[in-house]
Amino acid sequence: MVDRASIRFRADLESGNAIYVKYAVLATGFKYFAHCLRELMERLPSRSFKYTSDLVELGSLRGRRCLIIGGKQSACEWAALLAKAGAAAIHISHRHAGPRSTETDWSWANLFIQRIYQTPGWYRRL
Repeated sequence: MVDRASIRFRADLESGNAIYVKYAVLATGFKYFAHCLRELMERLPSRSFKYTSDLVELGSLRGRRCLIIGGKQSACEWAALLAKAGAAAIHISHRHAGPRSTETDWSWANLFIQRIYQTPGWYRRL
């Protein structure tokens, strides 16, 4: 939510508390949506970072120390890929608890498939 009076963003937490920030980053990792704060980019040496969407060949990171800024599934997958490529050290920086390995709930799938079957074109019109 954007608080128009102060141009701040508000994140509502499960605990009922809220966090207010002046800047927010959406770093999805998708090539055309990759974004990082200008203030952070100005402090990083040029060519010292890559978005995962631009990192195709991992051999150049063999023997190097790597920092992944992110978290959850994608960060863990990239850590595994970097380890397999021979990175000397891998660190993950994130602001939330690590991912939990729990069984996936697929109960929604049957209703979704049923809706697609019963209403041709429904998904296309979303």
